[in-house]
Amino acid sequence: METDQGNAQTIMFGDTSTIVEGSGLSHDRRAVETEVHQIHQENVARLSTMTEEQIQQERDKLLQTLDPSLIQFLASKKKHQSTGETQHTSNESPLTAPVGTAEQAQVPAAGVSAVSSLSEEDRLRSMVSEQDNSEDVLLAEMDTGVPLQEQVPIQSSKDWLNMDVVEHEKLEWMKDLPAAKPGDNKGKVARFDLEGQLMSRDKDVPTHLGLHHHGDEPEVAGYTLEELFMLSRSRLPQQRALALQVLARIVARARNGEFAVALSGPLLPMMLESGMVFVVRFSLDENTPSLVATAVEALHSLLVLPGDEVSLQKHSICGSELCADHVYSWYRGSEFPALCSMRNPEEEGEEKGREKTDQELAKEDVIKGLLRMTLLPRLRYILEVLRPDGPVVIHIVEILIRVARHSLQAAYQVLRCPHLMETVFTEFLPLSWADKVSSADKSEAHGRPLPQAMKLMRVLCTAGRNITAILISKHSLMERIMRYTAEHPSDLELDQLEAYSLAVESLRTWATCAVYGLGCEAFRELYPVVVQTLQRLFGTLSCVGSRADPQAFQAAGLFSLIEGATHTAGVATELSARLANVGEREGNHDNLPAPPINWSHVIGLLPAVQLCVKKWVTQAVSHTGEPQEVNSSLVASCLHYLASYLCKLVLQPSHDAVGTLQYLEELMSEVLLPLINSAYFITQLQKIRTFSPTCQHCGTAGPRQDSPALPDLGCRKAVSGQQPWLCVHEHSPYSMVTAVYRLAVQAVSLHKGLADKLSSLVTQQHVVAFLSSWQSQSDSASYWLRFEHHLLYHMVKLFTQLVPSVPSCHPHTVLYHQSALTLLRRLLPGDEHYIHDLMSTVIFQPSFFL
Repeated sequence: METDQGNAQTIMFGDTSTIVEGSGLSHDRRAVETEVHQIHQENVARLSTMTEEQIQQERDKLLQTLDPSLIQFLASKKKHQSTGETQHTSNESPLTAPVGTAEQAQVPAAGVSAVSSLSEEDRLRSMVSEQDNSEDVLLAEMDTGVPLQEQVPIQSSKDWLNMDVVEHEKLEWMKDLPAAKPGDNKGKVARFDLEGQLMSRDKDVPTHLGLHHHGDEPEVAGYTLEELFMLSRSRLPQQRALALQVLARIVARARNGEFAVALSGPLLPMMLESGMVFVVRFSLDENTPSLVATAVEALHSLLVLPGDEVSLQKHSICGSELCADHVYSWYRGSEFPALCSMRNPEEEGEEKGREKTDQELAKEDVIKGLLRMTLLPRLRYILEVLRPDGPVVIHIVEILIRVARHSLQAAYQVLRCPHLMETVFTEFLPLSWADKVSSADKSEAHGRPLPQAMKLMRVLCTAGRNITAILISKHSLMERIMRYTAEHPSDLELDQLEAYSLAVESLRTWATCAVYGLGCEAFRELYPVVVQTLQRLFGTLSCVGSRADPQAFQAAGLFSLIEGATHTAGVATELSARLANVGEREGNHDNLPAPPINWSHVIGLLPAVQLCVKKWVTQAVSHTGEPQEVNSSLVASCLHYLASYLCKLVLQPSHDAVGTLQYLEELMSEVLLPLINSAYFITQLQKIRTFSPTCQHCGTAGPRQDSPALPDLGCRKAVSGQQPWLCVHEHSPYSMVTAVYRLAVQAVSLHKGLADKLSSLVTQQHVVAFLSSWQSQSDSASYWLRFEHHLLYHMVKLFTQLVPSVPSCHPHTVLYHQSALTLLRRLLPGDEHYIHDLMSTVIFQPSFFL
């Protein structure tokens, strides 16, 4: 009986333990086996003294206290061993079994004890199998709280060959997803949908939308950045393209400021740290056109901030975007800062002499890293050989614009990249092209002029005079400009809006060349066209309700060209005199040759411009509707031209002082006085504080959303109410007010008798309130604040001119002197000449101390 009981225990609990292996006890294998066997025998002896109810109670207690993952591990381990033993036993046959076993199999069983032993063995084996299945069922129900038959409604059948046991661990993927747990999203990993939008973790999203195809947290919809980066390395091009597309949309939304509040920190630096640059750059080397197009889209989203670089076409349609194009016609609006990373000189000294890897360089400066990784030759190959669709071409050109804005060195690399400029001029700035392309069919961009390509030329010209000279002499830039500006935009065989955009960009590029004294021969040749265009604008264009009129942008571009030509013609005499005094000395490269135009070539434009000024000022003053209906930028462009004309007029040998005084009195009575005394201009002065980034505390509005390795100008539409570019908003008064103050400064400097008539510009209550509020705020630094500084400089400059002769200015002497001192501290790089002028003529002005 004891033997039978021992055999039964051996069958029930096994010969050896399935849990204890003794792998870490000793190096002596025999001693380990002996100790493990003793432990197993002690466990078996203890279990044999317990009833079935006691064993079940202890088992339930362990299942409740132990970690479910540990229970699942132990159960799977036991099941694996029992399955292996069953397969080993079933594979043995009388022919393959050991000799003793074969002989026992051939001996017929005799007696009741043998029969009872076999039946007991079958019963115990079935008990073990049922116990394993019950453990699997319990574990599955503990995870979800739902009965297993409801989770996976599958019943086994004896008719299924070798499938009579339901293996639930292999059917996990067929179960319904558990319900999303409601709770706070704080501290959780961000998940995004296929449009790049941030997903709420407790949102019930249908599974057919494809947002649950991930391993971690399957009940939560959306994909994490880690999962998207992993998908971007898939072997399937479709999966790589999908991952890049989603990443591009996430980056675009992050750069636009949509996640500034929802996420705990800026997303862009983290994505750059994760290797976004390398993922996109490697994808550009693919051969699949769709994947290349997606990679270009991702690179465009990474490098280009839409608020910083927006085309004229988009601005005309939307009317609410702000960018460098929008402020080009403003005072010094064509100047643009270098968008490169700023490094500590100490760090540069420490790393000097050691060549950095691509990864280190990309972390320090994204543009430099991409240039090291031959980005420009690859983009040239895509444009010239792959010939992608129109949207991809525009994205590539805008990427080149962003690279050229990085620094002078980057602009030279764009210029000198083999065959890149030739491809751009041949394919996207041709002198002749096919018939008119409708706005609905723009899939093919090759072979027709693109406004974005001309903008690329303007950005390159802004980088320096040498680049401009190369573009004119080697690539015939002026021939393209004359081709696109000599005709009316409606005669260019292009879509109307695209034709006006091309004409405006050509005028802006021409104005940039004219400031350098280049392209002036073309100005003389097209002088009749310039005069004819001014006459047409005078007859057809109104300054009321023309904000979205393409002709208004053309007019602003034309006035920028005329102002640039006037500036060059105004210094022509001075340059000629300098050359005559210096003579032709070898090795002297400091003196440039005199430009081919002089003052006589631009003086005839003044009457036509003055007609436009009088008409548009009269319309603005008499307008009784909303002030924002007046196109203030159009009036400001004319006033800036008049100020530049007066500035250069006094330098000419033919200057008539008496005639100039008479002209200024006429200008004062017909233009300036009606404007500054109108309700429209007073409303503009009242809005200065509203649109002041400093007064509205916009300089430090939240954490920085860009990355030090990829700086931008901060024009983010999603948080437009809290951005430093508030002063250049579409309805901002700064363009108009700055133009009025600049013209007033020039007028008073030439005619002291006008000081009393202009005193209201410095004593007006809205101006005093603005200065008091502005100087009491904390300092901040942003590129867009320079336009606020331009206005403040001319305000202080005008007050300095008026205070000696106008007694009404004396009560505000302290206010303006403090404002001058504050402005001196807050001026940004590029305005150093303001510091010199303020120190020379304002800060130590005796009128402030008497």
